[in-house]
Amino acid sequence: MEISIYKLQFNTPVHFGSGNLDDTEMTFRSDRLFSALLIEILKKNGVDGLNKIVNLVKNNKLYISDAMPFYDNGDSIDYFVVKPFTNIKALKDNEILTDEKTQNKKSLKKMKYLPISQIKNFLNGTFEDVENVNEKLKKIGMKNYVTKVYIDKEDNKPYEVSSFTFSENAGLYIVFMCETDEISSLFDELLMNVGLIGIGGERSSGYGKFNVKKIDEREDIYTVYKELINSKSSKYMTISSCLPNEDEIEKVLKNATYNLIRVGGFVDNSYSDIKYIKKKSFYYISSGACFEDTFEGSIYNVSFDNEKPIYRYAKPFLISVG
Repeated sequence: MEISIYKLQFNTPVHFGSGNLDDTEMTFRSDRLFSALLIEILKKNGVDGLNKIVNLVKNNKLYISDAMPFYDNGDSIDYFVVKPFTNIKALKDNEILTDEKTQNKKSLKKMKYLPISQIKNFLNGTFEDVENVNEKLKKIGMKNYVTKVYIDKEDNKPYEVSSFTFSENAGLYIVFMCETDEISSLFDELLMNVGLIGIGGERSSGYGKFNVKKIDEREDIYTVYKELINSKSSKYMTISSCLPNEDEIEKVLKNATYNLIRVGGFVDNSYSDIKYIKKKSFYYISSGACFEDTFEGSIYNVSFDNEKPIYRYAKPFLISVG
């Protein structure tokens, strides 16, 4: 399988919803990007093109990570990964819990992301650069709030919309894995098109637009990911939101540490008189979950109309953390 890593440099604010207009996340899940890619392939190659992509996913020939932050220090780039949902090693024998260590422990608990180069240190309990990393995470960007007005026949109703603006030297990156150069080249094109249109909410206000840069394969981040992806391990972490197949659930969730998230909402349907179509509610295991074994997951139809499928991407993108 070929690995490609892309940096997304946002030139507008973004709104990655948690379900509320007045709140936003800094990153987005793999299923959001996958949905945007399906819309673009539908425009380009019609239903046949869409079905081809869906079958690639079902046959384990295409994987997409969640979007994760990066920060350019000038002389180096920090690529962050979601903090694993797992227990870290306790204090060593006879080690005293100082005030500094207590503060680090509290700060680490609040931290959502850590540099990918520090995963092993985090898991073995030797990650101590907590405050410095938290400061870098703060520099990635900031939340903003705008008050808008909904104009009604009877009354004008103000409401608040939140957004996130990335700093000039920060953004998001995604990891993509596929079987052939042909698929990789198609992904390059589709991702570029998504960047022009935007991703996330409030696109009608110009939000979510980004420039794409494919990272050179000679950069160290490729070596890091290739090792994490290809290594056999006693524990694996997913860097994409996922859901095991029904026949995998019992085995996969045994001794797993994970967090469930519920998603629903509507799909933008530009090819019908009905602009928005409601999707079935769906439960994901969020990225950062850790498992003792690998599994396949799948792509799920969340449409209420079986003749008009709406797909949710839910394949795990597993890396070794054991």
